[in-house]
Amino acid sequence: MISVKVTARGKAVIKNNIKRIARNTRKGIKSGFKKAGPELLKHSKDSMRPPKNGRTYTVYWSTSGRRLKKGRRHRASKVGESPAILSGRLMRSMRIASSGNRLRFSAGTLYAPFLEEQTEIPQNSRSFLLRSIVAKERDTVKYLQSDIVKCVQNAR
Repeated sequence: MISVKVTARGKAVIKNNIKRIARNTRKGIKSGFKKAGPELLKHSKDSMRPPKNGRTYTVYWSTSGRRLKKGRRHRASKVGESPAILSGRLMRSMRIASSGNRLRFSAGTLYAPFLEEQTEIPQNSRSFLLRSIVAKERDTVKYLQSDIVKCVQNAR
């Protein structure tokens, strides 16, 4: 039979080690988010750039609000594609913010929630944020794992 006795000094060492590991884990998460965030943003913007396959129509207003004499052709996105770019406002409003153990990936236009949560059927939405999160999930997990391990091991 083996018996182990932990002294008061041993308890303090264990407690300090647990605190150190928790602190370094938080550092690793923050570091992983710093790598994953810009990649999510880039993927989301890149998914909007290719030509779309939706309806074609004529637009008579410029992005600055002026009326166009002839109008110009615009091809919208079809259901299930990322939104087509008309003014670029949606792309410019996308932001990444990390605080603590959270990464916030958002778009600040009034119509962004409609595009993201348009229908109850996920295949019918023009979701652009969620598609990027799903597409980059594996990379995000890889960044978080490697950075957490790096921070915990370097703090020994």
